[in-house]
Amino acid sequence: MEILKLIDILAWPLTVLIVLFGFKKYVAGVIKRIGSIQAGAGGISLTFSEQIEQAKSRLAELKRPESTSTKKISSTLTPAVIELNRVKKSFTHTIHSFAQKQGVKVENKSLYTLVEHLKDEGYLHTDTANMIFVVEQVLQKATPAVTMQQVEELKLLVNEIDLK
Repeated sequence: MEILKLIDILAWPLTVLIVLFGFKKYVAGVIKRIGSIQAGAGGISLTFSEQIEQAKSRLAELKRPESTSTKKISSTLTPAVIELNRVKKSFTHTIHSFAQKQGVKVENKSLYTLVEHLKDEGYLHTDTANMIFVVEQVLQKATPAVTMQQVEELKLLVNEIDLK
């Protein structure tokens, strides 16, 4: 009888350990990305701060002028600016399409309001929403001096956002 009680007590911890061992590569990857864990009456909250910090770092790089010379920026659209505008349009379209698939009306809503709504309704994780906000800031604050390399970095950042 005591053996049955012992098995009953150890069943869940052993099951968890077996699952963790079976998925150790995936669990290790998640643990490496976790910035902080908060547990409370409302549940558990994980923050993947490394991705957000990388996005902020890229934002700082884009704000920094490429050189300190006083050369004038041409008022014509450079290939980098044209590509940046394409990325902006595609990014906004992607967010709108995701919202529409969730049944959320996108008309007359700013991107910020839309993402907040998606987050509040549980369609987006807080970290994903924060990444979207950072990318949106970068896209809006990019200057005409943006380079193709910076635009390519932005594309990578946009592609890192997981809308699932």
